[in-house]
Amino acid sequence: MVIRPFDLNAPPDDDDGLGDEAVAGEQGGVHVTQDEDVGGEAIVVDGGVHVAPDDVEGHQQPERRARKWLTDHERYVVYITLEARYKARTFKRSSTKEIADLFHADIRVIQRIWKQARQQIGLGQDVDVSNKRKGRCGVKIIEIDYSLHTTAPRNRRCSLRSLAKILNVSVATVHKRVKLGYIRRHSNTLKPHLQENKRQRLQFCPTSLGDIIQAVHEEFEGYEVSKINRVFLTLQTCMNEVMKIQGGNRYKIPMNKDGLEREARLPSSLACSASVYERVVANLQLVE
Repeated sequence: MVIRPFDLNAPPDDDDGLGDEAVAGEQGGVHVTQDEDVGGEAIVVDGGVHVAPDDVEGHQQPERRARKWLTDHERYVVYITLEARYKARTFKRSSTKEIADLFHADIRVIQRIWKQARQQIGLGQDVDVSNKRKGRCGVKIIEIDYSLHTTAPRNRRCSLRSLAKILNVSVATVHKRVKLGYIRRHSNTLKPHLQENKRQRLQFCPTSLGDIIQAVHEEFEGYEVSKINRVFLTLQTCMNEVMKIQGGNRYKIPMNKDGLEREARLPSSLACSASVYERVVANLQLVE
C-alpha cells in the first residue's frame, strides 16, 4: 500500500456549505457546533467535558503558555474534532490553529496527533493517539554499584553521608534507596530502632525542667547505696591517677571493686599520698 503525503493545513477539494451547520463526529459521541454570535467553537464530549470558546465577546482570556502535553482523553477529542471536519469537507487551513487555541496547546502537538491518526488509517490500523510516554517518562533511576560498600569497614558506613561517599552518589539518592528498600538499615545499641517498648517509654518522658529535676531526684533517692559508693570510689581513683601523671587520661583504674566487695574490704574513701599532693600544688602555683 502506498501512502501519499498529506498536508495538514491543505484546503478541502470542495465546499458543500456545511460551515455554519452542526457537524457530528461518528466516534466517541463528540459534537462540534458553531455559534454565529460567538464566532468560535465549543466542543462538548459525552461525560460532561466542555471546552469554552476563547473569543467570547466582552470577555478577555488571560494569556496562557501553550501546552506541549495533552492527556489521552484530550488527544482523542482533538482527533475526533479534526476527523469530523475532514469528513464534512470543512477542514480549513486554520483548523489546527483553532483547535490548538481551544486546548491552549502548541500547534505542533495538534499536527502530530492528526498526522499519527492519518498514518494509522492509511495502514488499516485502529486509531490510537494516546501518549507514548507511559512508563518511560520522568527522572531516570541512577545506577548504583552496591558491591562498593563491602570494600569499606562497617565503622565507615554507619551514616547516610559516609555511605553516599563510598557509593559516589548524593545523600538524597541514598536516602531514597533506603525508603525503597534497596538498602537495609543496621541498628545497634547506640542507634537502635524505635520499637514498641521505646514508644511506650516516650509517653513518660519529662516535658519541663522541673520534671527533669524531680525525676533525677527520685532516681537518686531510689538508687542503691552500694552502687553509689562504687561510683564515688571510681571517681576518687581516677583523680589520683590523673594527679600522678600530672594531667591527661593515659591511665587505667587499678582498683578491683568486685573482688574487694566480695571480701568485704571495699573502702568508703581513698587517701592521696603526700608526695603526689605536694607535686600537684607546686604545678598549680607555676601555672598561676
